[in-house]
Amino acid sequence: MDEYMKNIKIYTDGSFKKSKAGISFLIINPGKNKILGYTNLKCKKNIQAELQAIIHALQYLLNIDMSLENKKIEVVTDEISIVECRFSF
Repeated sequence: MDEYMKNIKIYTDGSFKKSKAGISFLIINPGKNKILGYTNLKCKKNIQAELQAIIHALQYLLNIDMSLENKKIEVVTDEISIVECRFSF
């Protein structure tokens, strides 16, 4: 498998107002379909909504039985508090 096929890019966004949040994610996996997901949930802060968007995207990948082994996952978000996170699978 070439390096290009090992990269997954996830775009996330979360919004928060009056204890309600909306989250969305777009997963781009080269050579595969693009995946868009969104939902509403309860949160206490905007950062929680942003983190929930990332968590939901990763859970989605695992739920469709996508192997994340040897994959580079890049998360793009507009939340400045999320600087760099590293996950190992």
